[in-house]
Amino acid sequence: MKKELEAKKKKEPAPERVYTKDELKAIKVQTERRVELKRLFEGFEAVLGAVVTLCTADCSVGNSCLPILTPTVTSLNLAETSLNIPTSVSAALRSALVALCSCVYEVDESSAMPMANAIILTANGDRPLPVPCGSAASVISSLEDFGDELSPNSFSLVLPVLVGALIGER
Repeated sequence: MKKELEAKKKKEPAPERVYTKDELKAIKVQTERRVELKRLFEGFEAVLGAVVTLCTADCSVGNSCLPILTPTVTSLNLAETSLNIPTSVSAALRSALVALCSCVYEVDESSAMPMANAIILTANGDRPLPVPCGSAASVISSLEDFGDELSPNSFSLVLPVLVGALIGER
């Protein structure tokens, strides 16, 4: 008898899932939303690529754009983990932030990556930097080596690192 039941189960295909009208409507809405988000992310990668191109083409143009571009790029880098965005967009966000950091006249270009890391670590100046923090130390050391005042555009980008260093442990 057991053999007959097992044979019968094997022969019968699994019943096909039948969706209600409401479920089909919900699936359609989700599919449309996925397509829309995919399109937006693809366009967003192009915009971030333009930011990188702008910054790497001419440092003075990039420096002039710092106050305009930095808040958006920084905020998106900070929100990136909670947004659950694709890896390619995440990499483009990081590249855009590093490109912006490389446009700070007063800091050596080799400090662009540490500056981007320090900005993210401080949550744009809202959190103290961990002690010790090699990224912030590199940026602050570059600023000390420069030995003069920062341009207003550069200062707007470096400020979160300085605030994070000042509010942290000593």
